[in-house]
Amino acid sequence: MRGLFVVVSVCALSAIVGCSDGGDGGPGGAGGEGGAAGVGGFGGEDGFVADAPVAVSGTTPFAECEPEIEWLDTETEPWVAVNPVDANHIVGVWMQDLGDDPLRGRGNLAGVSFDGGATWESVAIPRLTTCTGGEFADTLDPWVAFAANGDVYAVSMMLLPSAILVNKSVDGGLTWGDPTTIAAADAPSFLDKPSITGDPEDECSVYVAWTFFPDDQGDPNRTMHFSRTTDCGVTWSAPVLLHDEYGGGLQSVVAEDG
Repeated sequence: MRGLFVVVSVCALSAIVGCSDGGDGGPGGAGGEGGAAGVGGFGGEDGFVADAPVAVSGTTPFAECEPEIEWLDTETEPWVAVNPVDANHIVGVWMQDLGDDPLRGRGNLAGVSFDGGATWESVAIPRLTTCTGGEFADTLDPWVAFAANGDVYAVSMMLLPSAILVNKSVDGGLTWGDPTTIAAADAPSFLDKPSITGDPEDECSVYVAWTFFPDDQGDPNRTMHFSRTTDCGVTWSAPVLLHDEYGGGLQSVVAEDG
């Protein structure tokens, strides 16, 4: 029987650039013998080479939102997931329009593809920031996951005040329900680096993990916390402490074991 476990990392930064089992070249290097170099230098005769990139995002939907900011039409912190019951169905999320602090966005958008990434439609995830009908000033760190039945869940880190929110979509990401608050913190404490994972065997079980900072100075006594739903997002459990060792990592992710 498969299970779930929590991965705690000190720091993680990655980019998906393609996969290959046919070339022995490293990043920026050549492909294997007889094969062409792929994205980032990966590829080979039997390896995977990515197609040309397709634009997912476009003009910001927040151009008229107050206050004015310097970096309109900017996107950062993307995350993407593939439907476990339909490989052509892909949903990505990202933070839209960087504010005066380049780590903060005006809202989170979702990009949806039903044809394997050939074409995309983007929509704003509702009622997060004031630009999307919500109460929060800023949003960061979006993450998206599919449940076992193809429902989509997006988690967002909110600021001013600090909170972790989850929105759900039952039509593949084209429309989203109002968010549910999973956890909240009063200044100077704040919540950071949320992740969300759908249970691969139970369509109504979804898991969220995040980091709690006691203050806004990056206190090393940060702790890792967890919440779950077992009723398809109707209710969520009270936060549970996962890890409180000194310097206890920066991000935790619930992952499948086996």
